[in-house]
Amino acid sequence: MIPGKTILDSLSPSKKLVLCLVIVLVGNFLLYIDTIHYDFLKDDFRLIVENPRIKDFNAFSESIGSKFFAFPDYPYLHYWRPLSLFSFYIDYQIWGLNPGGYHLTNIIFNALNGVLILLIFYFLFGNLRFAFLVSLFFSIHPSHVEAVSWISGRTDLLGAFFVFLALLFFLLFRKKKNYLFYGISFLFFIMGLLSKENVLLFPLMAAGLIFMERIDSPKKQELSFSSKIKEWFFTFPFFGIAGIFIILHNRFSGIGNAVKGFSFGDIPVIIKTVGAYIRIILLPFYPVPHFSMHAFDHNLTEYLMYAVLGVIILVFLIIKRDNFKATLWSLVFFVFLIPVLDPEIVPSYPKIVTRFAYIPAIIGGVFFLEAVKILRDRKLK
Repeated sequence: MIPGKTILDSLSPSKKLVLCLVIVLVGNFLLYIDTIHYDFLKDDFRLIVENPRIKDFNAFSESIGSKFFAFPDYPYLHYWRPLSLFSFYIDYQIWGLNPGGYHLTNIIFNALNGVLILLIFYFLFGNLRFAFLVSLFFSIHPSHVEAVSWISGRTDLLGAFFVFLALLFFLLFRKKKNYLFYGISFLFFIMGLLSKENVLLFPLMAAGLIFMERIDSPKKQELSFSSKIKEWFFTFPFFGIAGIFIILHNRFSGIGNAVKGFSFGDIPVIIKTVGAYIRIILLPFYPVPHFSMHAFDHNLTEYLMYAVLGVIILVFLIIKRDNFKATLWSLVFFVFLIPVLDPEIVPSYPKIVTRFAYIPAIIGGVFFLEAVKILRDRKLK
């Protein structure tokens, strides 16, 4: 070994990547391993303990076109998530009604999500240390606790898992121009749709990615009109499948009967909701780790303040875009909050759900790391 070099410095880039992936994987396991001692809670009884559909394959296949919560038929739970339900079916075949096994599955998916985040950011920016730290911040973000430790939060974990896989292979397709990668991305997108509804916004993420690439690259900006259309063309099939899914979901779940029409009176609620999720993403420890519905219902000023803070940060990012390229790119993850920005449109309880920030929480870690880098560089100067 060369004097002054550490063992890490002596490793090849591929070995460093593998080491970082193992650290993220093991770290996520250790972070949530205690949850295997947790019991079933709330919706877990409806989805697992009392659910005949996950205990017999014939019952599962015959009810494939039923609502996620098909018994009792709650009027406000209009979901169709066959792949999430199938994951519970697999768990039941392995663990029976031992809740520890279901919790272990949640831990596995969350750990794999951390690994995928590392791979995505390493592929995008080529900086292993940065990608590793983004993955660590994603792993420890408090908004994940509900999704991981609550068995019924599996839908958020599965949806994110397939979104990250679809995104990774879409990025590979754009770099390698290999249509196999495009097909794999398309497949994972469909699997995500069957896990949770908000995945249908993935096409917006893909389009946002192309838009960010064009802004960041002078060569992309100089492309001919036909070349630009060709770039956007590969997002069209994703939008088409999303439209088909909406039709199927409406048919099987009856969501059309639950959605309330938008009115201008909903605008203050939307602004307040934006503030609530900005607080969840950027300030998850203040004033308490969990989200207070009482505060949201009664403290308008606080969440309007957070919404204004979000606008100020966005303007700052645009002005300092050369220093915050990764943060601006990571804003594409925010599209997955669009369905819940106005909790009055689709009535449910609670109105604000911390685990819905599972995917957008990535933004907080990226912003923090780039801000620290700027402060460090100024200090060195």
